[in-house]
Amino acid sequence: RQRVGVSMTILRLHPLEGSSLLVLAVMLGLPAVGAHCSGEGFPNRQCRTGCDSNSYSPAPRVDTVQTTPGLLDFPMGVAVSPGGEFALISMFGSHSIVKMDLAAPSLASILAGGSAGFADGQGNNAQFNSPLGMCITPDGSKALVAEYRNNRVRVVDTNTGDVTTLAGSDPGYEDSTVGTSAGFKGPADVQTSKDGLRAYVADGGNHKIRSIDLLTGEVTTLCGSYNGTAGDVDGVGTHARFFSPRGLALTSDGTKLLVTDRNNNKIRLVDLYTRQVTTVAGSGASGFADGTGTEALFLHPRHIFTIAGRGQGHGEDQAVITDGDNHRIRTLDLNTGMVSTFAGSSTIGDRDGATADATFNFPRGLARIPGSSMALVADSRNNKIRILSSGACTQCVTGGETCTQCPAGTSKVRPADTFCTECIKGGDTCTLCPP
Repeated sequence: RQRVGVSMTILRLHPLEGSSLLVLAVMLGLPAVGAHCSGEGFPNRQCRTGCDSNSYSPAPRVDTVQTTPGLLDFPMGVAVSPGGEFALISMFGSHSIVKMDLAAPSLASILAGGSAGFADGQGNNAQFNSPLGMCITPDGSKALVAEYRNNRVRVVDTNTGDVTTLAGSDPGYEDSTVGTSAGFKGPADVQTSKDGLRAYVADGGNHKIRSIDLLTGEVTTLCGSYNGTAGDVDGVGTHARFFSPRGLALTSDGTKLLVTDRNNNKIRLVDLYTRQVTTVAGSGASGFADGTGTEALFLHPRHIFTIAGRGQGHGEDQAVITDGDNHRIRTLDLNTGMVSTFAGSSTIGDRDGATADATFNFPRGLARIPGSSMALVADSRNNKIRILSSGACTQCVTGGETCTQCPAGTSKVRPADTFCTECIKGGDTCTLCPP
């Protein structure tokens, strides 16, 4: 079987990270941030303060992506294609999947759905009912969508918008060798294995993690109570207990699965070989506190992604988490267990700017843009997609930590910028360049 599997002056930023990312960065007035320090880069204080003499570190910040006016309606899930060309966004309010070309985000449009119901089909002939988390298959051709109120996992062709049903039917908890005979209850997120042969589902209402064989369609329970009993217990397989798991992310080696255990206010780790479930952060109490392991407090953590080798020891992954009801973006170092706040505060708002000043309104889905130090966040109640820029070390054009001296034919995009860009056409934003 087959696997389901604005007009502007054009500038060249250094280093180049791909055309889609480049255009998005220019539209936001950001550098196309590269990973000059070791690892692939998201927030890492050692990297930001340890740049060499030929690199600099732009300040981490949060900005709003300018999408099609009126299109976003309670965005909940975000997934970015493996090559970083486009993003898909699930709309809880309009029951649709939106496709956004990262080279032209203002031209985003509905790929599939648009009305509440259940129907397979193409484009607006398909219907969803409150889609939540999703992922894109490793080849970029399909998206898997956790459909909360239809209790199903759907498949969307990322080019044609054709929608089919992979698994689920009426609400239930049963496993099955036939995907559409299996029962789900409020599935909240889905993630494919590294080889693209299996999908893992956060079956929130059943308080367990499911596994779907993408070759056969068979659905099994990976861990958590088989019959849907909530709890807070570390253990192996069905002896473990969750309470409304919400977000999933694989570790970079593909051997473990991180789970945001929403109502337990914890981050859990599942070994995919042994099925052992452990707690890596959060005490179980609700609140807000940075700290190590169980010293940290969350308030309904939602979605999560990982980055290879970004722990302080550069050996373990770093996780980035939307701490939804705390209106913050948190990071978790899997080497030390340290939980830190990257952006946001207890103040609800939609302010862009430096991460310490930026505000959110119930952030939900998030996804890293591959090959970059940027990530997209679904800021649900602001009906916005925000972009996080981490401030990883970036190669200078002229050398020196601050890049204050731009060579002939180059300029700063903004007066306060500490990076130089090379002009191709000149224009208003490149005042020192030749016409």
